[in-house]
Amino acid sequence: MMNVNNPESPDYLQPTPQPDPPFTPPPNPQPIPPEPMIPDVDPAPPANPDGLVNREDILARAEDRRNLCRIMSWAHIYISVRWSNTNLYIGIPSTIFAAIASVQAISDLGSGDVSLKVLQIIFSVIVAGLAPLLTFLNPSEKAGIHKMTSRVYEQLADRYDAFILRCQLEPRSIQEELNELVAINQEYVEAKKPLPVTPEWAYQKARSAADQQGLVAPMATKHHSD
Repeated sequence: MMNVNNPESPDYLQPTPQPDPPFTPPPNPQPIPPEPMIPDVDPAPPANPDGLVNREDILARAEDRRNLCRIMSWAHIYISVRWSNTNLYIGIPSTIFAAIASVQAISDLGSGDVSLKVLQIIFSVIVAGLAPLLTFLNPSEKAGIHKMTSRVYEQLADRYDAFILRCQLEPRSIQEELNELVAINQEYVEAKKPLPVTPEWAYQKARSAADQQGLVAPMATKHHSD
């Protein structure tokens, strides 16, 4: 009898080795996302801490700028009128003397009077001096430039006036009204960049006229900023 289970028996059968199972790598774990970094930033301050700005402040500053625009508009009207008068003061005499010199030259064709010839020379010299001066100063063009400048300032004054009326009729938050006023101020800065400079005499004359006629609203006059 064969004894196949006894290792010392010649009939013992060696067990057949089993192949190792194939290696299966473990599934990759999902990476853990890092925690978002929260920057250490102080919270934004409130828009109007402790009520430092109120509606009266905003309206007073808008009215002050509106009054300034009105005064500047009148000042450039005065400058425009002065240049228009200069154009007349130079242009009319130049035209008259030119006409007289022409008539005098025609009348002197058959005359030998020395005094008439002297007058003709004088009128010709005056015309020769006034014509280049009129061309050099170009008062007509300058009068038009200052008239246009006056209209620009008048439009800016109307812009501030509309803002004041809107704030009085439709009150909004302080921040909204302040933002709109800042935007209008920026328009004012950009609009006045290409404009000519206002002479001091014209500004003082316009301001004096505004004070005498009471055309400057009193809100900005009574306002005092700390």
